[in-house]
Amino acid sequence: MKEDEKVNSNRNVVREEIKENSTRKTERITAPVERNTKHEIIDNRK
Repeated sequence: MKEDEKVNSNRNVVREEIKENSTRKTERITAPVERNTKHEIIDNRK
């Protein structure tokens, strides 16, 4: 039982790390995308 508990705790830690990495990736992706949309709006007005 103790070994199983260790495995479960490790899995939970990995899940938390994956969530943090996914949020960081989305933050990096959204920033340039917002800039691109602003440029596209300016180009459309021209």
